[in-house]
Amino acid sequence: MQKLNAKEIWISKITSKKQALEIIKGASYGYLAIAGIQIVFGYFVDTAAVIDGLIYAILALLLLKLKSRTIAILLVLFSGIALYATAINKFGAETGGHNMILAIIMLVVGIRATQATFQLNKKVK
Repeated sequence: MQKLNAKEIWISKITSKKQALEIIKGASYGYLAIAGIQIVFGYFVDTAAVIDGLIYAILALLLLKLKSRTIAILLVLFSGIALYATAINKFGAETGGHNMILAIIMLVVGIRATQATFQLNKKVK
């Protein structure tokens, strides 16, 4: 079985069940990695990051297991909120993260995972 390359996973049109499953798997693992970093960071610095990390971890595990459109949409919404909080933090608010690039990447990964879940459900029917 040939592995998909990065372009097939993250940029090109989703045309197969295999491709959709790879995207969902990759997005889930990416969110789990971010969740782990946030939980460790939050343990030492900011308890709010622990809560964010737990939310990401739970949603990522559910996405990996269920391949649910609803879970993918929740990840996009939560990533959008995180991006908003990071953006307002850059303008002086005391809430939110500090890494805009990471927040944007998380949002894009969530959008791609959502596309994959919709395509997967379309292909199954």
